[in-house]
Amino acid sequence: RFEVSSDRNFKRAIIQCLAANPSDRFSIIMLYRDYSRGFTSFHGYGPGSSTSNEKGILGSFTLEAASHLFISGGVDFIKYPWLRYRTSFPSASKRSELRIRFEPDEKVNLDFSVYTRSYMLNDDEKTGVPSIKINRYIQVKSLFRFSPNDNLTLSSRVLYKRFMNSQNEGYLFSQDAVYNLKAIPLSIWLRYCLFNTSSWDSRLYLFENDLLYSFSVPALSGEGTRSYIMLKYEFKKIAECRIKYSFTSTNLKNSHPEYNDELKLQIRFWF
Repeated sequence: RFEVSSDRNFKRAIIQCLAANPSDRFSIIMLYRDYSRGFTSFHGYGPGSSTSNEKGILGSFTLEAASHLFISGGVDFIKYPWLRYRTSFPSASKRSELRIRFEPDEKVNLDFSVYTRSYMLNDDEKTGVPSIKINRYIQVKSLFRFSPNDNLTLSSRVLYKRFMNSQNEGYLFSQDAVYNLKAIPLSIWLRYCLFNTSSWDSRLYLFENDLLYSFSVPALSGEGTRSYIMLKYEFKKIAECRIKYSFTSTNLKNSHPEYNDELKLQIRFWF
C-alpha cells in the first residue's frame, strides 16, 4: 500500500506499508512514513506521533503461539528533521513494545505488556545553548479481567514506570467493577486507584469510562488516590441519563493534601 498527500502549500506526506501473512497464525507489518515540516491535515491523522516534521519506520508482528495465547510486538524508529517542543535541534526517538494476551474463555482475560521509549530533549540544567539530553524509560502493564456472569465484570490493573537515567519512577494499582442490574435498566461503573510517582515526568495515565461522546484520561502524579462512580439509567425508549462523580486526593511533598472532585450529568432524549 502506497499513499501520497499534499496540502495547499505543497507540503507532502508519504506512507508506504507492507503486510505479509506467512501463516494463518503469524502476520508481519512494515510501515514507512515521511511527513514534511509544515504539512497540515485538518481531517485526517496518519500513523505516528505527529503528521508533521516526522520520518519513521515501524515493524510489528502478531503471533498466535498456542490456543487462546497471542504474542505481539513492534519497534518504531522516529526522526524529527526540524525543531519541536522542548527540542532546539533535530532529534530522534525509539519506541518498542512486547505484549502477551491470554484468553482461555469469554470470562477470563490476561494481558501483560512491556513498553520502552528513548527520546531527545533540551538539557536546561545549564545556561546558554541547551545541550542534548536523552531520556529512557520502561513501562510495565498487567491486566486481569474476570466476568463471573453476564452482569458483572471485574478488572485489576498494575502499572509501573521507571526512567533508566534517573531515580524517577511511578506505579499504580486500580480495581474496576462494572455491574448491570437485571431488575431495572441501571448500569454502574466503579473504580478505586492508588498511585505514587516521584515527579511529574513519571506521571501515569489511565483510561476512564466517561459520559457518552466524552473522553477522560487523567494524568496521575504525586502520591494519592483516584476513584469514581458512574451510573446510567434508561427510561424505556424515551431518554437516557448518565451521572459521574470522580474524586482525586493527592499528597504533595512539603505541602498540604489536595482534594479535587468533579460531577458530570448528561441526559439524552430520543425523538
